[in-house]
Amino acid sequence: MATYTDPFDIYNKAARTRQRVTEQNAIRDQLAALSGGGARAYESLTRNYQQGMEPRTAGFAKRGLGNSGIFQRAMQEYAANQQRSLGDVARSQQEGLQDLNAQEANSANDYKDYMDALAMKKQQEISQAAGELQDWSPFTGLYS
Repeated sequence: MATYTDPFDIYNKAARTRQRVTEQNAIRDQLAALSGGGARAYESLTRNYQQGMEPRTAGFAKRGLGNSGIFQRAMQEYAANQQRSLGDVARSQQEGLQDLNAQEANSANDYKDYMDALAMKKQQEISQAAGELQDWSPFTGLYS
């Protein structure tokens, strides 16, 4: 007997493939946004740091405090704030990357589960076909 292929199986395979491609595109787009956004944030912080440094040093120099302890402490605090901001951006990027990795792992697991289900269904169809062949064995001489 010929094995009947359910048209919904073909549709489900196509839909599953389409879903997988859509998930991969979404992950790629999120990763591009994450890397581009992080680069822009770093550039912005660096530019703001450099632009903010000049007025601070000029302000201390006008008052004659260019080499004072007050100036040194103010610059250390300014640099520490910059480092904290850079750390926040790096942490945000790391969290975004971890989210993407988790999403990709979930997508890969879904795909593996789907492929395992297809393999199981195929094994069941083969087993069913073998059973049907055994039913015909008196007429064909097979399985004697």
